Amino acid sequence: KVLEELKISSVEEKRKLEEVIADLQSKLSPAADETVETSSLSAEQI
Repeated sequence: KVLEELKISSVEEKRKLEEVIADLQSKLSPAADETVETSSLSAEQI
């Protein structure tokens, strides 16, 4: 039971961390996101 509870809590913590990281990345690097999108678009056109 203890191991299962630890696994569940670690999964929940990981999800929270991933959400926080994604939120920070979207705030910190909108320009980087745009360049990734535009470069992928230009690559598709070739």
